[in-house]
Amino acid sequence: EEQEEEEEEERRKERKKRKRRKRRRRGRRRRGRGGETGGEGGGGRGGSTGTSSSSPGGELNGIKMVDEPMEEGEPYSCNDEGSVKEIPITHHVKEGCEKADPAQFELLKVLGQGSFGKVFLVRKIIGPDAGQLYAMKVLKKASLKVRDRVRTKMERDILVEVNHPFIVKLHYAFQTEGKLYLILDFLRGGDVFTRLSKEVMFTEEDVKFYLAELALALDHLHSLGIVYRDLKPEK
Repeated sequence: EEQEEEEEEERRKERKKRKRRKRRRRGRRRRGRGGETGGEGGGGRGGSTGTSSSSPGGELNGIKMVDEPMEEGEPYSCNDEGSVKEIPITHHVKEGCEKADPAQFELLKVLGQGSFGKVFLVRKIIGPDAGQLYAMKVLKKASLKVRDRVRTKMERDILVEVNHPFIVKLHYAFQTEGKLYLILDFLRGGDVFTRLSKEVMFTEEDVKFYLAELALALDHLHSLGIVYRDLKPEK
């Protein structure tokens, strides 16, 4: 009986710890919503490129990552249009690559949302990569200020240059009259912060593995003259 009481007490303590961690995380997210990501600094280009930990459960260039299915009558359509001045983003990432448009992707569920747009889990339904899952970042031009438009174009340009196994890959970039689209790797598993909040403490081997990935990813960015200034467990 004493052992059972001790075990129950340990479980109560663990539940309290989890609640405290959740409160701290919510506070950080609220504070982070008013902050800026990317920018210029360090003699290089500040970008919002994500490492391979930028997956559902984290953030993607200021868009809070969630995990919810598409709802019946979802008013947000990939093909919504608006009379907004065109932003110079090409229809495809590299010369000679397949051109893409919203009709080539099936919306599966919402991965994240923010004041500028949403991130969807999508499936490619046309082309040589038909059936492949991607994360589709959709930004409404009407919601973007001039600074945000410049930053979005910078993000796209940086991701075109980057080719590394530990950095999210940009597969397609295109636009309609009212929206901008970035088609990125869909990465399962959540971010480092979420995993750490569940496990409380990483093993030494896990820490070595994550640090090695981060070091290699940052080294690649630095070799291109890119400074990533928003590195944190949530991303």
